Amino acid sequence: MSVNLETDEKFPFIDKIKRAENSVFQGSHGFSGTDLPAADQSYSLYRPPVIDFQSNFGWESKEDDNPQQSYFVKAKGELLKSGVSLYVTGDEDDNPDRVDILAERINPEKKSLKDITRIALGDVRHQNFSVFNTTDTERGIRIESRNLGRTRDFDNTDFRGNLSEGWNVELYRDNILMGRKFPEDSGKFEFEEVPLFYGENRFKLVYYGPFGERREEERVINIDSSMEKPGEVSYDFTLSQKEQDSISFKDEIEDRDHGSMRFSSSFSSGIGNNLSLQGGMRSEEIEETRHNYYTLGLTGSLSGVLVKNEVILDDQSGKGLHLSAQAR
Repeated sequence: MSVNLETDEKFPFIDKIKRAENSVFQGSHGFSGTDLPAADQSYSLYRPPVIDFQSNFGWESKEDDNPQQSYFVKAKGELLKSGVSLYVTGDEDDNPDRVDILAERINPEKKSLKDITRIALGDVRHQNFSVFNTTDTERGIRIESRNLGRTRDFDNTDFRGNLSEGWNVELYRDNILMGRKFPEDSGKFEFEEVPLFYGENRFKLVYYGPFGERREEERVINIDSSMEKPGEVSYDFTLSQKEQDSISFKDEIEDRDHGSMRFSSSFSSGIGNNLSLQGGMRSEEIEETRHNYYTLGLTGSLSGVLVKNEVILDDQSGKGLHLSAQAR
């Protein structure tokens, strides 16, 4: 004999069980802080921040039997005509453990070559460069003049963010579950190298809280419109200190390259219909030796096929050639 009970409305734990049953690819490799089309907005000299605070406290049966606690603080407001965001996390051992602060001003409407679409100061992330990425944030400044709805890597992208204790996030492509992430010790989550296809890519990030909270973020990446129009030029400059936070409460890292300057720049120019010239330069210390990387190549589309080729040069170790093509 079996009894089946149904509710008029689903309780949060029912939804959680359902998602666990449908969780495929859980624990697979993750997915870049993809830039999204931004709505134009007017910034205030000061706007009080919206603050989200969460704290956890408890005990475990151990020899010392010391209490355990952790907390997360998220805040976002406006100051001096810029948006300011703050993220703080800590526990009983590190108080606080991590502080991320970022001030940025976004101007999505690019009317001329000299227009800056984004300027960010604080804990910034370098743009992806050729065949390797920078995954974490560092103390520095970033200036962009590119369409914020475009992605530089047409074959894959990443999604990153902050996640409080007790929350989890799922990534969907066209309502198909691609993976689930829980917060790391640093309070971050990452979906790395999510495949992109030529054309429109629709993604959805769904966040679930410990008490049934639920919120969604939709992201659309159009690969066929990622190239500049003839005569259009965009650039991206980032300068930072390697593995150095804007505000740090931890002991100095023993890495010999810690705190050294890291610089990256890139440009893209439309030289014809469905054809663009792209290049860039990156400089950073690796094992106390400064490496300067240079890249130059072409990206174009023909008969529904997107083709990219570039030459990569490292002044310390050699050069390489990157070729890729993708159909719809």
